[in-house]
Amino acid sequence: MKIKLIAPHEQSEDNISSAETFKIQKVNLPLLAALTPPEHVVKIVDEAFAPDDVNDDVDLVGITVMTELALRAYQIADTYRQRGVKVVMGGIHATVLPNEVLQHADAVVIGEAEEVWPKLLSDVASGEMQKLYCANKVADLNGIPIPRRDLYPRARYKSYTPFASGIETARGCPYDCEFCSIGSVMGRQYRSRPIPGVIAEIESIDSSHLFFVDDALALNRATAKKLFTEM
Repeated sequence: MKIKLIAPHEQSEDNISSAETFKIQKVNLPLLAALTPPEHVVKIVDEAFAPDDVNDDVDLVGITVMTELALRAYQIADTYRQRGVKVVMGGIHATVLPNEVLQHADAVVIGEAEEVWPKLLSDVASGEMQKLYCANKVADLNGIPIPRRDLYPRARYKSYTPFASGIETARGCPYDCEFCSIGSVMGRQYRSRPIPGVIAEIESIDSSHLFFVDDALALNRATAKKLFTEM
């Protein structure tokens, strides 16, 4: 199959996160690409870097949905579905409000994708795509593949700050702050990746500018100190 993975971005010119401001190469879509079996062809689109071509010949479109970009995500999804292209949506907003998101998608991934992504692709290929794919357990971060950063689009415009590559060292949070969704979405168990794997991934990145996407990078201080020492 030809698969396109899309990160939506606000389209208004006065958006605070415009094409010229700080850019981060996201982790989630390159990780999905790394989890995709090799018989499929994957293209990554980040609208913050370059516009999407909706006329591309694709069989499946995957869209990551954050709440502040949900309306834009729905616009993209509706456009592809009108062309007869299957659309799957995931991310924090899709996990919290799957029934809303399902109004604009053929399938919704609830929770982390590592467990369900291969199953979803198999179902799409066999014509047996389900509406909901829910992870039954939290992902084991030991041995997750290095994200396919080579597939990430190049920025169409220069930004005011250096281009940064996102990297993830842990997931989850034991706390239940009322303003935060991480505990309910990613689990209340703080899960750290093995430090050797994180270091190997850092060494594979062709950039001296890194951005840790962790929600609580130093929650485990001993692990954080060891990581920073190894770096």
